[in-house]
Amino acid sequence: MKRFLSLILCLFLALCLLSETALAADSSRSYEFVLTADGSDEMSPTPGQVITVTLALNRTDSDQPADMYAAQAELYYDDAFYELVEGSITTYTGVEWTHMTRRTGGGVIYLNFLSLTGGEKWDSKVQMGSFQLRVIAENGASKITSQNCLVSLPDGSGQYSSVSNDVQTVVSTDCTVTFECGGGSEVPDQIVQYGEKIIEPEEPVREDYTFSGWYADLDKTDLWDFTSDTVQGNMTLYAGWLSEGSPSASAVQNTVENTTSNNASNQDDSGSLKWLILPGILLGLLLILFFIRGKKKVTFDSCGGTAVEPIYVKRNSLMNQPMPPTKADATFVGWYTEAQSGTAWDFDQNRVNNNMTLYARWQ
Repeated sequence: MKRFLSLILCLFLALCLLSETALAADSSRSYEFVLTADGSDEMSPTPGQVITVTLALNRTDSDQPADMYAAQAELYYDDAFYELVEGSITTYTGVEWTHMTRRTGGGVIYLNFLSLTGGEKWDSKVQMGSFQLRVIAENGASKITSQNCLVSLPDGSGQYSSVSNDVQTVVSTDCTVTFECGGGSEVPDQIVQYGEKIIEPEEPVREDYTFSGWYADLDKTDLWDFTSDTVQGNMTLYAGWLSEGSPSASAVQNTVENTTSNNASNQDDSGSLKWLILPGILLGLLLILFFIRGKKKVTFDSCGGTAVEPIYVKRNSLMNQPMPPTKADATFVGWYTEAQSGTAWDFDQNRVNNNMTLYARWQ
């Protein structure tokens, strides 16, 4: 029950975060989420070194203890650069943690506190949690990032003012950029200096598809700009594809730009919407619950390989192909509807209509 209430609160706080343009954070208290690795926000470890990552929550407007009602933080790391040291996670009293492998790649540690007694007294400086990471990369750089760091108001209607930071680790300035072609012709990796631009490679080709650009995320929402974007660590770019008959890449890009422009225009009008924010949040929660119920859960059984995070897909829709799992001395050949037999799942054609499990096939 407590975990369910925590989930509802996290959804509530997330909605508050999304509504920051319409309702500023409460400034009667202010907090600072301080993320460090071995006591610093920037370091140069060596391959194989174990570093201790710590997240502290400090009250910055006063040094007096205060009631804490709810707080959360999400700490992301690249699991191709670091590996979590088993059994190393520790948390402050009442803070729960969850470690997951993201569908889009990388690991995340969720820290969450929820008081069910009307608030618990916290000192002005509290170490919310810590864990250890072992550097497994031989070169390059990576960030440990803190996201969605929130401290709730007593009634959960919003959040206190807070800031957070990331930690940069640099093993060497030679960063590896990998190109994931998603079924297209191969594109070789590049070694790019930290802070420099990637040389735009020759476009891959794929039968019956049109190449639409390189993206910094698996879901292909963050289009990489080779003229301005710079490398901040080891990374993967993902090829975007449009099947024949789909809108052109330029039309898709125009749609994104128009959406961004409309969002900016809406932000200018946010002051007139402040009085709608509380009922809007409640309506948003109801819509989220309705939306989740209308989706189907797809679970991935990696059959001895690395874990793959489940995803939720709208009924009768296609789903994005997850990052392939890995397994020692085996080659991944695809996802199948049954563990031992079944048929291969075609992510470009097959639609999800029920809760289901797909099974990894190895050879």
